[in-house]
Amino acid sequence: MAKPTPERSVPMNETLLLRQLLGGGQGWVSAALLICLFLVVLWRPDRIRNYALFRQSGVLLALSLMVPSLLAVLIGLIGGASLYGFSSSGMSVFMALTGASGPVLLGLSVIFGLFSLGPGRTFERPEPRDPKTPRRHPLEPQ
Repeated sequence: MAKPTPERSVPMNETLLLRQLLGGGQGWVSAALLICLFLVVLWRPDRIRNYALFRQSGVLLALSLMVPSLLAVLIGLIGGASLYGFSSSGMSVFMALTGASGPVLLGLSVIFGLFSLGPGRTFERPEPRDPKTPRRHPLEPQ
């Protein structure tokens, strides 16, 4: 009788390393948002209605890239101190913060960026016409 073939699996350490290197797909979204923010500033600055929210969007984008790494370093430092009385539940809270901080900050950045933009040039309303005169059809000869 033939032995069952084991399923091919990637070891856990390699999976975690790949997830940290690729950012879990968040890197592409961050790059796209950064490019869009620059494009709005360069080609359509009249669309920015709230400059404070637009700046906040850029700041949150930068924080979404930096905070998870800083928290990972902090966890590494605290992990060494776990021998001196830190509980594992406290470490799990820090691990959850590290995993959630990047996507939450990126989501807030997208929301602030969208809310800071508005429609382009406003069009003037035509002058009110006399209701007694019939409206001319646009294809009708003059």
